[in-house]
Amino acid sequence: PQSRFHASTVVGDREPLHATSLGKVFLSALTNDEVREYYATHKIVRMTENSIMTAEAMIPELVRTRKLGYAMDCEEFEPDLICVAMPIWDYTGKIAAAMSVSGPSSHMTETYMELVIQELRKAVNKISASLGYTESIQKKLPV
Repeated sequence: PQSRFHASTVVGDREPLHATSLGKVFLSALTNDEVREYYATHKIVRMTENSIMTAEAMIPELVRTRKLGYAMDCEEFEPDLICVAMPIWDYTGKIAAAMSVSGPSSHMTETYMELVIQELRKAVNKISASLGYTESIQKKLPV
């Protein structure tokens, strides 16, 4: 049987940072104290049972995001939706944008995710380079 999965986004829509892989990419640029401040000053809505509802639960996720270079949303925004996102860096070493790939959890197997991550990394590296980013810039930034 063919899947009838449908996810749609609208340019300009705003989605919660805590429940999306794109949002986690941007949160990963914050310090732990800034993440705590974000959680304290924003309405944190449970989108699904997997949504990360506290700063203390989000911080290890952001540590993993920084280490691996990508963020995952495992049915945190919508049931049956898995998303991976990576930052696009500018010439100053700051996150200028992010790019993501989403799909139904039934199709996002480990093998497929490895391919998605590999191809997504190529794309964001190419875009980052076009914005003047080099790895030497990143190495000079304070942690």
